[in-house]
Amino acid sequence: MALGNMSNINYTIDDLHHMINLGVRGNMVCDSVYKKLMPDVVDRYFNNLVTKGNPADSKFYKHMKINDAKNHVNIASNSNNKNEDWQTDYFEDWDILIDDGLVQDKGYTYTSFNTRGLRLLSSYNKYNKFPLYQPYFEPKNRLSDYGILNSTGPVGYKVLSNRNFEDLKVCYTDKYADKDLTCNFVIVDIGKNSKVTLKELFENKDGCKIYNILYLIRDGATLKLNRQHDYNSKEQSMNIIESKFIQFPNSKLTYEVYGEGSKHNQEIIDLEIHDNCSTSIIGTFNLFDKNVNNMYVNVHHKKPNSNSIVDVRTIGDDFSHSSFCGKINIDKIAENTFAHLENKNLMVSDSAVMITEPQLDINTKEVECSHGCTVSNFNKDMLYYLQSRGVDNIASEELLKECFLKT
Repeated sequence: MALGNMSNINYTIDDLHHMINLGVRGNMVCDSVYKKLMPDVVDRYFNNLVTKGNPADSKFYKHMKINDAKNHVNIASNSNNKNEDWQTDYFEDWDILIDDGLVQDKGYTYTSFNTRGLRLLSSYNKYNKFPLYQPYFEPKNRLSDYGILNSTGPVGYKVLSNRNFEDLKVCYTDKYADKDLTCNFVIVDIGKNSKVTLKELFENKDGCKIYNILYLIRDGATLKLNRQHDYNSKEQSMNIIESKFIQFPNSKLTYEVYGEGSKHNQEIIDLEIHDNCSTSIIGTFNLFDKNVNNMYVNVHHKKPNSNSIVDVRTIGDDFSHSSFCGKINIDKIAENTFAHLENKNLMVSDSAVMITEPQLDINTKEVECSHGCTVSNFNKDMLYYLQSRGVDNIASEELLKECFLKT
């Protein structure tokens, strides 16, 4: 940690372990106003941080080229001259905007209750009921723990029961467009028997953003989630996104994510699946230049009669870096489970790095479980076939890339 001018403090993520309880910047550890929203969560996470040590040093990140994020210098300012307007180019295109401790529903107020059945969760809303969400959070000793501890409070939104949202659009943006670390602590609560089609955009910034997002998909609910990573300013942007999905009985989740990586990108997904659920996780990434993308998927079947499919495909070109770790855990009582995990990687440059690691933990015989993880290059026979039909080299490779991601 280094002092800049009188109003600025420079620090790295590596420094956070030693400075989070110093009150250098507002967070849920030091500020009683923020902490009282979810005090049990703050205490559990902080005590775990003290006991387990600096999460930046965890072996969890051994394949993730973590140093770019660890060593990046963030600039905290005590200046009060911050613009009250949202500094995003996407304001008109999205229904909900979210940033550290802030949520706004376009066309409503911070405390609005949308008559269609959408309720914002924030410290400004006395009906947020944040304490009821505390049991769903447990520390992981990952950098995403800072997404809670270093935030200025939880925010999010709740879809009430028996509602239908066919095109809900949410943008995770950067209100102040500053050089400081951005930490987001977010709750998404999909009510019983509701059907929601949700589109998310994670807007890049010149710096690092950490997210800890909880999705509750209640009994009988359906969530179709389409997540896109911003294509702009990838060279300066670092995103650490941890998403935990809890599927209650008879719920359905379809999750699609796509992007081109960034200076450092993590897409971490933990799934807790109960009985009679359906889950689909689809990821497509096209990496080039020096972009980095790391994806971790942990599928935990806790109850019987559910099915899950994970299919992640990545293209690595130029000097890009990709890592994938996929886990399937099936508890002893989770009989009649179907689970499939697949990760395919197309490495089209000798300078690219692509790592894939599948893990299975099956504790009952009454299941159907399979996996397949590969790293390959262009099919020479297909290239020759296309070129013999008059398609030039570049066009042939681009066509095969497109087919790889879509088939």
